Amino acid sequence: MATRCCDFTIDVECVKELCILLSCIKEKVTLEYFAQPEVLNRVPYLFVLLGGVCCALCSVGALLLFKPPRNVTDETKPEKSPFQELTGTGEYREENGVLEDKTDLSADTHPLKMIKTKYFWILWFLSLVNGEAVIFVSSFYKAYGETFISNDYFLTLVGSIGTGFISVGRIFWGFIADRLPLRLGLIVQNTMMVFLLLTFTLSEKAGKWLYFIWVVTMFGTMAGTTTYLTAATATTFGLKYFSTNYGLVSSSMIFGGILGSILSQNLTDHIGWSGIFALIAGFSFSGIVLSYIFDAEDVN
Repeated sequence: MATRCCDFTIDVECVKELCILLSCIKEKVTLEYFAQPEVLNRVPYLFVLLGGVCCALCSVGALLLFKPPRNVTDETKPEKSPFQELTGTGEYREENGVLEDKTDLSADTHPLKMIKTKYFWILWFLSLVNGEAVIFVSSFYKAYGETFISNDYFLTLVGSIGTGFISVGRIFWGFIADRLPLRLGLIVQNTMMVFLLLTFTLSEKAGKWLYFIWVVTMFGTMAGTTTYLTAATATTFGLKYFSTNYGLVSSSMIFGGILGSILSQNLTDHIGWSGIFALIAGFSFSGIVLSYIFDAEDVN
């Protein structure tokens, strides 16, 4: 919970508007960066505020954590959660008159063994290509909007609502993951991203409200990345070493961040917005291919 509270939930753009630009200069700003002292002087306080909010949310999340009971009886036996249904855990056996969790951890994959399997590398590259879509969309949606929308507050509102759709999207994709095979769900999610990215530039002709719909839909679709990679890692390699295994899968973003930075700095001025979004769609299309060859049922 603590991780989710800090992961995208704090809307930096909205806080920036409220804390820095609340009484911004009325004159039209033509510079790429703000240069007014009354604006710049508020920046240090913004970081203090964001740090305080993040600390408070993480503290609340940590206080709500607790260890589940080791032993259960027939009366206290909990119903299986959708995640347990998905990963095949949560079964109980009777021993000495007490029901105990009989989840088989003997088949769980050790991290050193996991990195030698093809399924790890499929998930690793899935994390990489999906992460590139997240990086580019979250970085460029506002810059692109500014090319035909002059209302900065509207663009900030789009980002704020889009952030909320990330949380909604995680719930939605979790619901889908409980009912569709992982491979099919991954294909659907990446296919949606390809479609949205290739048609995003139509919003320039259709107006700001189509832009709004496309941005919040992309944010909600991107949320499926975390949902599916988490479920795929647990289903494929088990729960015993889940934290370490998922950390290794997510390590692709170390290279993803560097790659995204290099591409954004060197290609933006050369291929234009259509080229940028086509490039990102190419990453998501790679996700479709990787999803197609991924089959968690064949791992063991």
